Amino acid sequence: NTTSDTFKSVVPLSAWSSASPMTFGREWGGSGIGTQTSNLVAGGYIYPPGRTAKTEEYNGSGWENITSINADKYVAGGAGSVTAGLVFGGTSPPYTGDTEEWNGSSWSEQNNLGTARSMYCGAGGPGGQTAALASAGYNGSNVSNVEEYDGTSWSEVNDMANPRGQCSGQHIGTQTSALAAGGTLPGSPNYGALCEEYDGTNWTTGGALTEDSGRSYLAGFGTQTAAVAGGGYAQTGATANSEHYDGSSWTAANNMNTGRYGASGTGTQTAGLAIGQYPG
Repeated sequence: NTTSDTFKSVVPLSAWSSASPMTFGREWGGSGIGTQTSNLVAGGYIYPPGRTAKTEEYNGSGWENITSINADKYVAGGAGSVTAGLVFGGTSPPYTGDTEEWNGSSWSEQNNLGTARSMYCGAGGPGGQTAALASAGYNGSNVSNVEEYDGTSWSEVNDMANPRGQCSGQHIGTQTSALAAGGTLPGSPNYGALCEEYDGTNWTTGGALTEDSGRSYLAGFGTQTAAVAGGGYAQTGATANSEHYDGSSWTAANNMNTGRYGASGTGTQTAGLAIGQYPG
């Protein structure tokens, strides 16, 4: 408006671009450890041979192999930074509650999760080594259990309203302000659009995903009020659709370059990273 010098509307622009590939292509790696330009991916599933403990570090331009985690596993949760990281849960097999801390040079075993599971949902951000959240997951059936980590041990807190597995790539929000998007809900197949928000005490229903009538295995990252959900598995298979969350509703964003599911996600809504994939 040239009279008041104010915008009539603001149109957000966003795009995905290709970045350097990992040394080992994989899906379901434990990520969310760091930022878009300083990140770890631990474990995952490689074809062949299968489960792996291989761990790689990203510096914003390329990947370097570093010290492996202590056990071959995939679908583990992650939080923290490249100098103070955390990996928890996963499929080893069997389903595990194993928790490991990273100090920048080595991994050390810590107290296990109370409920062993593949960790599809969780949070913590860069400070998550001492304040991580493990929510929902799968250990033969979908679970709704939620646990908080204080840097030493895990403690049970209020469950999610809906048991779910395979939700939003593990890494949206913090221990006191988290978001779980999509996933597989009871009944098969049931690729959910339902989202839940956590305030550090209770879970409440948030805005539902709008693309593909729901999906699982998404790459999710950002905060509770500024998140991204990219790719995933929908009724029609692997999808490239992406959405932005503003704290109350999801809106369609530019698609990923490659339809995929099982990718790990990390970063913010304006500087995120989707790592690895299974293209289906």
